[in-house]
Parts: sequence; C-alpha cells; structure tokens
Amino acid sequence: VHIFLVLSGFVLALPFYQALERRPSAFSYVRRYSRLTIPIFTSVVLAYFVLHFGLIQAVPLGQATNSIPVLTELWQRAPQLGEALLCGVGKIYFLEDVDYNPVLWMMKYVMFGSFMLYILLRLPSLKARRLALVLCSIVFFPTNYLGIFLGAALADAYANLAKSNFALQMLASYKWLLLFFAVLLGSFPMYGFELPPLYQLMYVSGVKYNSLSSFYHALGATLLLIWFLLSSKLEAISQHRIVHFFSSVSFYIYLIHLLVFAAMGSTVFMAIRPYLSYNLSVAVTFVLATIVIIPLAWIGYRFIEKPLQFKLRSQAN
Repeated sequence: VHIFLVLSGFVLALPFYQALERRPSAFSYVRRYSRLTIPIFTSVVLAYFVLHFGLIQAVPLGQATNSIPVLTELWQRAPQLGEALLCGVGKIYFLEDVDYNPVLWMMKYVMFGSFMLYILLRLPSLKARRLALVLCSIVFFPTNYLGIFLGAALADAYANLAKSNFALQMLASYKWLLLFFAVLLGSFPMYGFELPPLYQLMYVSGVKYNSLSSFYHALGATLLLIWFLLSSKLEAISQHRIVHFFSSVSFYIYLIHLLVFAAMGSTVFMAIRPYLSYNLSVAVTFVLATIVIIPLAWIGYRFIEKPLQFKLRSQAN
C-alpha cells in the first residue's frame, strides 16, 4: 500500500519538476478522478453481483481457517444496487464506504492526496513548492497521505540530483544500505502486541502506534524506490515485456484480487479441504485463484484502462 502511495506521488509530480514551467490544469483533476473512479466503479459493481448471488462463503471459510474475526466482519451488509452505484462514484472517497470491496480503503488517500499535490504543484517557484511540500509532510505526518508527499519530494530530488553525477555516485555507493533500511522500516509490525526487541527500540512513546507504523512504512517505501532508481540492472529488467505486462495490469489485480479469493477461493477451498491437508488446500486455492485473477485483470486493462487513457489523452489535447 505505501509503495503504491509513494509511487503515485512520484509519478504524478515528476513531469512538473522536470519542466518547472508546467502546471496542473483544471483537467488534471478530472483526469485523475476518471482514471481512479471508472475502474473502482467497475470493481464495486462486480462485488455487488458476487454478493447478490451469494458467491462468498465468508463465515464457513472463517471457521475452516480459524480467521472468524476477520472474515465475519466483511460483506455483512445486504447488497443493494443503488447503494453500490453511489459507493462506486464517491462514497468510498467521502464516507470511506468500502463494504463492497474492502481493498478500496486506500483510495481516499490516493484521490485527495493527488488533488492536494496538484494544488501544491501550481505554485510558481521551486522554492515555494518545496516549502509547501515540507509543511504538508509535517501536517499529514500521522496519516497515510504522507506517502504521496514523500513521493513528490523524491521526484523533486530525482529531477534535480540527476544533474549532479557526484550526488548520484555518492547515493549509489550506499544503495545496499538503503535497501537494508527500506526492508527494516517496511517490516515494522502493523500491530504492536509483541514487538521484537529491535522494533521495541524504534517505538516512540506518546505517538499513536498506527501513526508510527504508517510513518515507518512510508519511509521504507521511499527508500525502496530510491534503491530501485539507483539500480540500473533493475531498471533494465523493468522494461522486460513480462514485467511491463504485470505493471500494466497491477491496478486491476489489486481491485479484484480479494473478490476472486473470497468468491472462487472460498468455494474451491471448502470443496477440497476434506480431501487435502490444510497447507495443500491453501496452495491449490491460491494457484487456481491467481490463474483467474490475471486474465480478469488483463480484460480490465484492455477494455477499460486503454480506452480510458486514449479518451482522456484526446480530451487533454
């Protein structure tokens, strides 16, 4: 999640730091809303029909996997089409109504974080943008918006440090240390019931645990992205067609993965569990659900994302 937030801030801000005379236009807000909402709306409608036809066996699956408190809290509301449509076009942003597709909880941060970033990028000077970025990072430190602003700060550094070979060489010499701290921070437990000794040293009394965890994860995601940008071999691998394919469909994998695992996965798991061990049942269910998720994600990319990109690009031109 935090990698996605940091990456979103980086990708959105980079063109405006590479060409300071560029400013987000009013259409930028329309484009961002459309790029997020149309796929989200589709996933919510899909979730409605999955729930309407009773394809999710949440309670039996929770009992079979000893995860009752988690699964029984999801999808307990009776599905209503009108409510699902409202959820898909705006309630997930303003009211955090994610009952139909729980993975959408982060979309509020992506949407409003993008809008705040566009406002910041309209400032006329680089100095004013940096000052605003620092202030936003301080104000939104205890929230998931922080990743968006850290990504934008990284875009600023990348656009400017790229002009300095000395700075790049200095960072490159420490890139494996960056990776170590990225993994260390990104692995900070989300729930602090029993912190390992190392993470106990990182705990700050007086700071809400969720805020501290979110901060460490956002910072770890930022360090991971820096490490990636400094690794020329990884950057070359990222251009491979297989990697490019998965990066293209990744948003749709994210949108539908829980629905497929909950619907098809629960059905398959409950059917094969009496005949296979628990671990083997999980493995078979995971493989079969993944085989379904990837083609569905490609369909979403091919018939929703690509036409949407073309339409928005033509409108912008």
